[in-house]
Amino acid sequence: MTNFKLLSDKAFVFLLALIIISTSCREDEVVKIKPKIAGVRSINSDYILPYELITVTGQGFTESTIFLLNDLEIPVAEFVSSTMVKINIPQNASTGYLKVKGQESEYGYSVKIRDVGWNKVSGLQNAYIEGLTFVPGNRQIGFLYGRELYKTINGGLNWSKISSPTLSGNPIKEVVAASEEVLFLYSNVVQSKFAKSTDSGLSWDLVSFPLENYEVIDLSFKNENEGFAFVETWDENELYFKVYHTINGGDSWQLIPGTPEIALGSSKFSNSGELNWLVSDYYQKSYEILSDTSYYINLPRLIRDDAPVIITENSSFAAGYPGNYSMKAPLAGFDEWISSDPCVIWKSEDKGVSWNKAVDISGLFIGENLEVMDYYDGKVVGLTSSMQLVEYDNNADNYILRKLDLQDFFFNSGMDFHINGNNDYVLFASGNIYIKQN
Repeated sequence: MTNFKLLSDKAFVFLLALIIISTSCREDEVVKIKPKIAGVRSINSDYILPYELITVTGQGFTESTIFLLNDLEIPVAEFVSSTMVKINIPQNASTGYLKVKGQESEYGYSVKIRDVGWNKVSGLQNAYIEGLTFVPGNRQIGFLYGRELYKTINGGLNWSKISSPTLSGNPIKEVVAASEEVLFLYSNVVQSKFAKSTDSGLSWDLVSFPLENYEVIDLSFKNENEGFAFVETWDENELYFKVYHTINGGDSWQLIPGTPEIALGSSKFSNSGELNWLVSDYYQKSYEILSDTSYYINLPRLIRDDAPVIITENSSFAAGYPGNYSMKAPLAGFDEWISSDPCVIWKSEDKGVSWNKAVDISGLFIGENLEVMDYYDGKVVGLTSSMQLVEYDNNADNYILRKLDLQDFFFNSGMDFHINGNNDYVLFASGNIYIKQN
């Protein structure tokens, strides 16, 4: 009996030692587990709202685990277990990749953020609208144009119909606001004349032009008196592209000599920043049109067709591709080039002498391009065709990428974008006006 008891005591001690060792190993194993995100289906599906509480699954989580969404630190909002936590998406979050802080080698899970606060402006349901423009010197006054004209004086919140000139070939192709009172417009018909208003659209007069056969391609005014007209003209043999200059509000026009005609066929004036730059994306150049001549700067080699370009005294921006070389484009003067995944915003601090990438979201969205772009108060804001909003802070050198929260929106073609004087965003797309008050 004594021997049996002694054996039982030894067995008990042995088993107790095994339990202690086993428990110690399990505890040590838990301590050694590095926090890791895994299998987060909810993150990779729908777009997430700022302030939304989302669930993150993985392993090794604690109450003090910190997550990184791009460079933004996000603490645990609700600790469920070591394999599940909940976090709040911050208001200033951007679409990007979610990781655990300190685990830089870990694969990031994409988190797509919605940009909330957008509303469709009412009262324009039956209007046939083709474009949007604002007064450069007063970003609260703007105009919608198409078969009819509408005006806003509060940055796009409300619009009222104004008179249209008797101009054959409506719809109106474009309205150019030289000031709050002086407006110019033209239709999309060959040999149409300009119309001018000096009372903010209450009345209109036709403006003559010193050509018989011509079509207006684009028009730009620096102020009420000085402006530029980019036109296509022809004779019996061929077409020509020319730039004309006025210093008396369109009463008379003079041809600007020395403008390289072959480079201008697909050009448009910049509609933000300095307005006397004629952008030729095919030839990757932007021509500054002066009173008696023109000269050009080189644009980033891989900007896309119809890319928005903004040139200012201090900073300039162009939308394009990251780009590699492999396809010939000899007419443009390049040996070989090919565009890779967009989208990029290029930035120059020396008016085109050199360019660097300010924004590169090519890894997040394949096939995305910026369709429109505006620059105001140190901020560049652009939109892609699938309504991805890019906000770049030129002073802080950072950006936010989000998806517009428009449930009934359908993009087909044609888009204009404007930052008004209150830093609100005004968007024309699919025949409607949308606004976000910031």
